[in-house]
Amino acid sequence: MKHSVLNLDQRLLKLTVCSWCVLLTVGLAVKLVLPIPTVTLLLDRSYCDPDQWQKISQEYARLYRQHQHQRLRLEKVVFFSNLSQTNYKKPPHPNVVELLTTYGQFDQQRQTTLEETYSNTTVLSCHKPLSLKQEVAVTPNYQFLLNRFSEGDVFFATFSEAT
Repeated sequence: MKHSVLNLDQRLLKLTVCSWCVLLTVGLAVKLVLPIPTVTLLLDRSYCDPDQWQKISQEYARLYRQHQHQRLRLEKVVFFSNLSQTNYKKPPHPNVVELLTTYGQFDQQRQTTLEETYSNTTVLSCHKPLSLKQEVAVTPNYQFLLNRFSEGDVFFATFSEAT
């Protein structure tokens, strides 16, 4: 009787060890097949209303938590405005972002340059991205080329004699 109980305990132990080995193998396979997404975070710190900046810092905190739990890899964090740029290889703590002061003006050109410089970027900004739209208006004597941003504000206008 004692021999059969010992045999049953050995089987149970072997089954448990095999189950853990299979679980670890599957976990490693999933980690290799489905790698963690890697992004460079561009954080625009040009002047922003405090309420909007709070939303930006909350979104940063969410991304930071994903990074901490290894669901996202923040390869680099870049703070930028039209006046300066600061690069961090390790993401700063969300309290640092929350306490930052915003300054300067929004610089679409700098943002575009940074997006082209780094691969797979995510931008946190309280400014709407501007998209340039061109409209042509023709009168009997002149052709006007209006370059508008997405909000509808005229950026500049050129005109030439109609042909």
